[in-house]
Formats: sequence, C-alpha cells, structure tokens
Amino acid sequence: MIIFSCLVGGILAGMFFLNVKNKAEAKSKPLVYAFQVGVFKNYNNALNMQKSYQNAKIVKDKDVYRLFIGITGENSDLLKEILGDNDYYYVKEISLTDDVYANILKFDRLLRETAKENQKEVIKQMLGILPDEL
Repeated sequence: MIIFSCLVGGILAGMFFLNVKNKAEAKSKPLVYAFQVGVFKNYNNALNMQKSYQNAKIVKDKDVYRLFIGITGENSDLLKEILGDNDYYYVKEISLTDDVYANILKFDRLLRETAKENQKEVIKQMLGILPDEL
C-alpha cells in the first residue's frame, strides 16, 4: 500500500510540475496587441465578416476563428489613431514566436516612419506575417 501511495504521489507531482512548466513557457513568449473585430465558431461566418474589412486576416485559435484588422508590438496608440473610432475592435494580447515577434517590431518601426497615406498598407503587411493558426 505504501509503495502504491508513493507511486501515485510521484505521478501526480510529475503532472503538476509539467503543467507549471508549460504555463511558465507560455508566459515567456513575446506578446503583441492584435486588434480583433470578431470571433467565430464557423469559418464561413468569419469569411463573410472579412469582406467588410479591406485588410483583415482570419486566424484559427483552437476551436474559433479570430478576425484581426491590425497588430503591433509597440504602437498600440498609433494603431488606434490609424484605425480610428469607426471600427469596433477589441485589443487582444497574443503570444507569438520570437521570429514573428521580431518581424512585427521591424514593421512597427516602419509604421512610425511611414506617411499617413501608406500606413494601412504597412498594417496589411504586418497582418500577413501572422501565422494562420495560433
């Protein structure tokens, strides 16, 4: 009985350790701010909503499809200014790989230096580097 109890305790401790380790690794990934205009269980509904936005990107996140119209690592206020108050969006923090995050930061610098009439094109390019699935 003692051996069985030790075995069960060891298994539970191992599972707890792996769970804590996975959560710590997830939190260490770089975060960006994604401007989301919809969440859908059905891909076709996301596709229909995407038609309302010139440069929106659909990203699968577990069992839902998220529709993003902008993303930034450092320029939340600038992006809010560019997108304006005409669109209703939710700013969602998402974690990305280091490579994608580094590319987002390069585009962030470009966005700050770009003339107003070209900023939406930069935002479109930024959305293009987002993975299709989170």
